[in-house]
Amino acid sequence: MSLINQMLKDLSKRAKPTTNSELIIAGLFTNLKTKSKKNIWEISIGVSIFVLLLLVVAVGIPHYFKKSTLYPAVISQNVIEIPTIVKQNFSSIPGPSNASNALLTGISVEANREVTSLRLLLNQDVLYRVNKIDEDQLQIVLENTHLVTNLPPINTINTSIKMIEMHHEANDDLILTLTLVKNTEIGNLDLLHSHDLPELRIDLIEKVSEEEMLVEKNSIKKVHDEYSVDDEFERAKVFSGEGKNNDSIRVLQTILSSDAEYVPARTLLANILYEQGNFDKADEILREGLLQRPLYPPYVQLKAEILVDQGKIKEAFHLLQKAPPTLEENPEYHALLAALYQRLGKSLLAEGLYEQLLKVEPSNSRWWVGLGIARESQNKKPEALIAFSKASMISSLSPELRNYVDSRISSLQ
Repeated sequence: MSLINQMLKDLSKRAKPTTNSELIIAGLFTNLKTKSKKNIWEISIGVSIFVLLLLVVAVGIPHYFKKSTLYPAVISQNVIEIPTIVKQNFSSIPGPSNASNALLTGISVEANREVTSLRLLLNQDVLYRVNKIDEDQLQIVLENTHLVTNLPPINTINTSIKMIEMHHEANDDLILTLTLVKNTEIGNLDLLHSHDLPELRIDLIEKVSEEEMLVEKNSIKKVHDEYSVDDEFERAKVFSGEGKNNDSIRVLQTILSSDAEYVPARTLLANILYEQGNFDKADEILREGLLQRPLYPPYVQLKAEILVDQGKIKEAFHLLQKAPPTLEENPEYHALLAALYQRLGKSLLAEGLYEQLLKVEPSNSRWWVGLGIARESQNKKPEALIAFSKASMISSLSPELRNYVDSRISSLQ
């Protein structure tokens, strides 16, 4: 019995470690659960930080690259390379969200000697490109830019720019195409800031080739030489005014031997020879002049007068009709044409032309006589009498014409 009790006590003692083991196992489970909770919290914090980093990378890096493109557009291969365009400070460039709000608010063109300055006024900095299309065309691209609709017309007269054309691309870029004078190149390209607003300035230089420089030098030399030629021509005119026609002819021939295209000398020489009755020599001088300048009115008019003296009325008439000057520029040319109308029996046309001439110069007695003849030829006797009477009242009427007018007035009265 005592043995059995002793065994039960031994079993009871062995059972205690089991209870302790259970407690230990329970404690271990509790520790593991606590540690798991800590790990989950740490993982969630790590994930949050990772997500934030992703957001920074997703937003910050593209924005950085977009900002990097806000520097002036690199000139492409077909563009004139000018180092000055990379010197700009673009710290004030607005973000990409405002890029579509850029406006071209003004365009001005200024010319100073051989330099033409084109100024594009903007409300904010923009990206731009400058492309050389061909030898005489330049293209300026302003990205995401609109044109103000109320810009005044652009005056490009006497500049290196022949024409400026503008249009919008589908991507909202504004394209300016400049048609330039031959041999025009970009001298400077710069983005400036005036009153905190940007201004794209392009200086265009019209370069002169060596051949053109040589021609210009020769022209300067010719002008210099013509000062002495002009002096000689003035001397010839003085001789002619004094009645010293032979001296005048000699000086004029000397001028033409050194410069065959000196028009005033040829014209005066032909007129002097014609007045002397030397028609053949005058005609020879005129023929050479007409080869140089076929439609020069003084040459044509004098040639027509020679043809009239030769009885070649129709030929003279057709010559005068080729390219007549305006009536205000050369009334005498049209007076000769009116006289030929009358000679060819076209009295109505002669009357109309004389009436136009007298509006320009009412005191010309010869034209009043011509008007009287044209009206009398149409049996307009009262109107003809008025024209002849007007002529008789003008003191400058020559004696021969005065006798003719008096006879016509007596006849018509």
